Amino acid sequence: MHTYRIHIIRHGRTAANDDGRYIGSTDLPLCDEGKKELEAFKNSGLYPDIDALYISPMRRCVQTAGIIYPDMTPTPVKNLRECNFGRFENKTANDLKDDEIFRRWLSGEQGIVPEGGESTPDFIMRSVAAFAAVVEDLMREGIRHSGIIAHGGTIMSVLSVCGLPERPFSDWMCGSGRGYTLLVTPSIWMRGYKLEVIGRI
Repeated sequence: MHTYRIHIIRHGRTAANDDGRYIGSTDLPLCDEGKKELEAFKNSGLYPDIDALYISPMRRCVQTAGIIYPDMTPTPVKNLRECNFGRFENKTANDLKDDEIFRRWLSGEQGIVPEGGESTPDFIMRSVAAFAAVVEDLMREGIRHSGIIAHGGTIMSVLSVCGLPERPFSDWMCGSGRGYTLLVTPSIWMRGYKLEVIGRI
């Protein structure tokens, strides 16, 4: 039976990343330093060759795709976008340090949702469903070597649910322009949406 290798990569840096701001639904571009860093990573041979590319439609992911895979036409997947942080959007942890709801949300308390935003369980479920739709497409088309460019939160969501070895959400954090190489074996995937994390990018 065929296996499917997927390289899941976080977009390059934005000015908000450098400032430590929560950016989910805000459609920011890459900063100049982020573009240069991606170019350097690409020139060093960091990014593997692929046969298909799927991306979050957010501008920072579109720009990342254009830098590291300039000859490919990516397929946008709406639900690979980052979490909507509601009223926490564009703020830093320091800005929110005296906010009781923020402290409870950050601690992982169940049922705490930023006003106007998305709950953590809903975000995780959305991310996993979007990733599963990509896997289904790969299997249907017989594409065995592909890439996904998404967001840090999206990657952590997918791997905290699907990744083997099993690790908590925060353990799957990765730097801008970095990510993981995943191996999807259909017989394992179909039994419970599990995949192997076989390397780092």
